[in-house]
Amino acid sequence: MRKYFLLSAVALLVATSANATTDYAEVTASANIELASNFSCSDLNFGNIVVKKNNVESIISFDGPTHTYSGDIILADTDTTGNNFQCNFNNDDGLGEFPVHTLELTADGVDTKLALEFGLGSGEYYEANLLGTLTIPANVKAGYYSKSFTIMLTY
Repeated sequence: MRKYFLLSAVALLVATSANATTDYAEVTASANIELASNFSCSDLNFGNIVVKKNNVESIISFDGPTHTYSGDIILADTDTTGNNFQCNFNNDDGLGEFPVHTLELTADGVDTKLALEFGLGSGEYYEANLLGTLTIPANVKAGYYSKSFTIMLTY
């Protein structure tokens, strides 16, 4: 009886492995490395901005050498002389592709966030104006709002 049991177990194992299916896949791994040159941009420093207490949403836009204001802004001492918001780069092919970006500026210990929309404006082959619109939300809290970020230019 024991002999038949062993033969049955071996037969079952052989039958099970004979019906097994094996799958496989071929995978290709790849990477495309691009090299980025360094270019320089001035800081988007909107300076000291004074708004009314319990302000409505207020906006400062920088378009080249001029600023426009709306809302409850009482004073904005942003330097508007010369090309203070500018990028200089090593590119003889023109500006290339640079979409408009939006990010948030935060201040330590403050839950309010300022929205900054920025892009590149007109310029020569080796420079371009850095344009920005800063939106100050209603009932903003006092603080030093900032954020560092990386600009990439594709050409």
